Amino acid sequence: MGLPGESAHHEMISELRTHQMMQFTHKNKPSDAAVLILLYRKNDEWYIPFIKRAEDNHAHSGQIALPGGRYEISDADFSETALRETEEEIGISRELILPVGELTRLYIPPSNYNVYPFIGEYTGNQIDFTPDKKEVDYVIEVPVKELINPEAITLREFNVKDLRFSTPCFNINGNIIWGATAMIINEFLSLIK
Repeated sequence: MGLPGESAHHEMISELRTHQMMQFTHKNKPSDAAVLILLYRKNDEWYIPFIKRAEDNHAHSGQIALPGGRYEISDADFSETALRETEEEIGISRELILPVGELTRLYIPPSNYNVYPFIGEYTGNQIDFTPDKKEVDYVIEVPVKELINPEAITLREFNVKDLRFSTPCFNINGNIIWGATAMIINEFLSLIK
């Protein structure tokens, strides 16, 4: 059985993305990046950590995201990119993460990245995050059951660079997860529901 990919992504697609896919043209070919859905147990429940990106004027500045980042030549593959970036951004040793699987690659128009999402399970005891303050304002711990709750999905309006648009998003205690991160999470949830 194949991954739900585009159909799951489409459920969380924004008007902005639809516009960007038609309007954005980049001189360079896309760069590659990887992110990690890190599952861990806390209070007898499964959780996923998200990061609030630092405000640094980059394309995704200040947004809530999964830990991850750009592929480097020293990485053996995209899975290693996801593990390395998770260790760098939130301080979880890659030695304590068991790779579980991979989701569908997703193109991000504003930053011109192909993002490869991976799933991993934390195999240590109590998890302790150490965010890299240059890249991460803070870590948001989200129970998987809150993401599965249909009431977590809402429609919200945003303003980005003189564009006003609406998008489905996850609202978890006031933390708004939208865009590519919401699309990736929706694919993950479609596999576990």
